[in-house]
Amino acid sequence: MSADFAEANPLRLVLLIFIPALILAALIGISRAAGTSHYVIDGAEGELLYAASFDGDSLDGFNDEWEQYQGRQDSQIVDGVMRLHLSESYDSLYSLTRRRFGDFDLRVQGRATAGPLDNGYGVIFRLQDRNNYYLFLVSSDGYYSVVRVLNGEYKELSTWIATTTPTPELEGLTVSTGLNVINEIRVLARGSTFEFYVNGLRAPLCIPNNPDGTSTYYEFFETPEERCVQGQIVSSLTDDSIPAGQLGVVVQSFEMPEGVFDLSVEFDNLLVYGA
Repeated sequence: MSADFAEANPLRLVLLIFIPALILAALIGISRAAGTSHYVIDGAEGELLYAASFDGDSLDGFNDEWEQYQGRQDSQIVDGVMRLHLSESYDSLYSLTRRRFGDFDLRVQGRATAGPLDNGYGVIFRLQDRNNYYLFLVSSDGYYSVVRVLNGEYKELSTWIATTTPTPELEGLTVSTGLNVINEIRVLARGSTFEFYVNGLRAPLCIPNNPDGTSTYYEFFETPEERCVQGQIVSSLTDDSIPAGQLGVVVQSFEMPEGVFDLSVEFDNLLVYGA
């Protein structure tokens, strides 16, 4: 855990010092034996199931359970954080833990430290393989979105929604903008129902009326019905496509401005509770 992330949430600092030793030790036998199997970890609502502070070297503690690699796409545990780095436009990268979850309440802190503000970073969850998973993303210019990849087909279930223009449905929700600014990201998954939060507030979604339609949102229209074109503003997502899988952190690049060759995002204080 880096000092900046610890200052952002001192309670997490206390939790992450004691919890791995006292609670997660009970899961070592299961996780080590079933690290690459399809064993799904479940627990009672509010029960801590997993914690990652990314302290120590890349192979210390539970750090070796996370995908790490170097190159054009770089994923490394360094300086107490999980750091993801991209060097090309329209690219993506994620790092997963070996553990698999069904229902869960996931929280993690993330911040972009270099690169354009037009980016995407957040969590990947219920990954079954490289062609089937969900994403919840925020951007450094104040947007968020929900994505599903099913049988290799990428679909925005809820398109990018701006929080820089206040609207009644946002109810004060703001994605913190700029570099070196922490956003707290949360996903609550219960069966086929999902809720998404940023900085403690629930993120409303724009879901098309036609399941095969395209999510389209224009923040400058007057009413919610106009802003979510041919769709509904809802507080939760219902989708039963993927029941369980791995989870992790993710970053996406879009168009890199001329002379910019790097996008770096750091994650810390990842906690998974039962839902």
